[in-house]
Amino acid sequence: MSYFKFIKIFLFNTYESIADLRDATKLPVYGSVPFEKDIEGVGVDTSSKSSLMESLRGVRTSLSYSTGKNVRIFMVTSIHPGEGKTFVSGSLASLYAQSGKKVLIIDFDLHKPRLHKLLKMDNVKGNSNFLSDQDKLPDLIVNHSKNLDVLTSGPVPPNPSELVLSDNVDALISYGLENYDYIFFDSPPIGLISDGVVLMNKVDVSVFVMNTRMANSKGVKYLETIVNDVGIKNKGIILNGVRMKRWKYYYGKYGYGYGYGYGYGYGYGNSYGDNK
Repeated sequence: MSYFKFIKIFLFNTYESIADLRDATKLPVYGSVPFEKDIEGVGVDTSSKSSLMESLRGVRTSLSYSTGKNVRIFMVTSIHPGEGKTFVSGSLASLYAQSGKKVLIIDFDLHKPRLHKLLKMDNVKGNSNFLSDQDKLPDLIVNHSKNLDVLTSGPVPPNPSELVLSDNVDALISYGLENYDYIFFDSPPIGLISDGVVLMNKVDVSVFVMNTRMANSKGVKYLETIVNDVGIKNKGIILNGVRMKRWKYYYGKYGYGYGYGYGYGYGYGNSYGDNK
């Protein structure tokens, strides 16, 4: 790391490019996603040739090469709200489905679910109904598009973290492995809620989305501590919200980019992506 880059990170305490992040950690970095302002309601368009989807196709390729053929269950999370993990999980699931694989994406964020909003779906019933023994799983899974099925979160329960500890989670995973090629979990931020840490032991790959507005040395050390304590084999980071000049420098000129905000309303930026 150059002297000036070190001084910039020391003073401003954020990583703004994939090179900065790779210099800061030994964790794998699967790729980056460029910033774009005011994209509320865009949803997921895997047919797009924009820098947004090109970057995520690159992440998908990186995941495939880095994690091996036997990997089938992915969990996507973040440290903070507003870093873009729901967009990333929904987009990656859609891209895997577009490649001809049968995919199930599950909203495990039973506290502040957003996956149904991203995919423009109803959320009357879902994961919370199954985990609390209210409904049978096949009755709750909904087809979203070709090869992509979705289990939304369902109503926010009074005991979401307890449901994540239930034996029904294992039953859900078994059903997914029997009926799908890949499973994606959209889990809550691990810096606020322990649910994601619990789920790490049940998945093949843990993907951490860090937004340039919040990606700093403290966050990186937190992730390194978590993965060491839990003993995760396959894990890596996606840097979201990279400004276009920096993104183009590493990935070429594709057009417009994207930065997605989770939007819990905790002061980390506007909902759905004004990643300033």
